[in-house]
Amino acid sequence: QQQGQQQQQQLLSPEMQDLLDDTPEFDYLTHIVFRMYENKHVPVHAPERFRVEISFSPGAAYNPLEVSPQLGPHVLDTVPRVQLNEGIAETFAHVESLLTPYATPRKVSPSIYALQVALRAPSFRETKEAEAAAAAAAAASRPPPATGKPRVTLTSLLAQTQEDV
Repeated sequence: QQQGQQQQQQLLSPEMQDLLDDTPEFDYLTHIVFRMYENKHVPVHAPERFRVEISFSPGAAYNPLEVSPQLGPHVLDTVPRVQLNEGIAETFAHVESLLTPYATPRKVSPSIYALQVALRAPSFRETKEAEAAAAAAAAASRPPPATGKPRVTLTSLLAQTQEDV
């Protein structure tokens, strides 16, 4: 009874836990994927409505001296992902209850670098206004195109019309 309860409280089977423990390193190519599936035939508030699958790949965890690269001289393929909770229909509520003790609430502080950058960054409107002003200044400072024809302006048309009258 107690062993069944303990196994129910585990997220991974012992074999999959051994797989994670035997992985020599985790790097930027390591994948831990949580997929959530919804069964719309189950009532909305039922815990069985959402099921979670967890898969894992150690990435390019090959010994380069033992494996010949398939994709090129300096490229190792990644190890295919395996499902860590295969055969176990984990509900989202169960996964959430097991992971919640490890979650740490994060206090947002104004000293975060990204927030400081965002506060100093110009707004979209200011950027567009500055671009429009720069384009107008550039257009005003350009000499008229040399086409061989005299440049017709509103002032020259008005002057010509008054001469004809």
